[in-house]
Amino acid sequence: MPDYNKVIKKVKQEMPDQAATSVEPSGFLGKFLSRGANASTSPWTGNVSFNPEMMDKMSPDEMENTFTHELTHSRQIQEKPWMNRFLDVGKSMLPGFLGGGDESYYQRPRELEAFQAEKDRTLSHNIRNMPDPMNARRDIELPREDTMQISKRKAMFDRLKGIR
Repeated sequence: MPDYNKVIKKVKQEMPDQAATSVEPSGFLGKFLSRGANASTSPWTGNVSFNPEMMDKMSPDEMENTFTHELTHSRQIQEKPWMNRFLDVGKSMLPGFLGGGDESYYQRPRELEAFQAEKDRTLSHNIRNMPDPMNARRDIELPREDTMQISKRKAMFDRLKGIR
């Protein structure tokens, strides 16, 4: 069983603006309402709850990226006034309510930002073979600078410069 507190602490250190956010295991009601999600963020408070049964199936890097995603949502929620939070909940629950509900989950601006936070973390930590958070594909490797190849190219260009 993973040490969730260690994983959460690590991600919160990477996102110091969210250090005070509550991150707790889901209770029965939270698991029921989140419909099998790995984790979810309260649209009212920005607090994060996670499903330990789902998280146990993940690697530590996947868990950290999931918490990065949810803490991004937490920041988004905490930056909004209460009335906007209320309207956002209405938009997500009722198709067509004040222009909401007509975009797919993966095209919502707040989801795009959270998925981008996962991708940015994957790149900045040079995590290899991480599934893409939007389509779960693992077949695209992240770019990695090979210093030996760079040195060879630089030497080649330096030689060419000397010829001219």
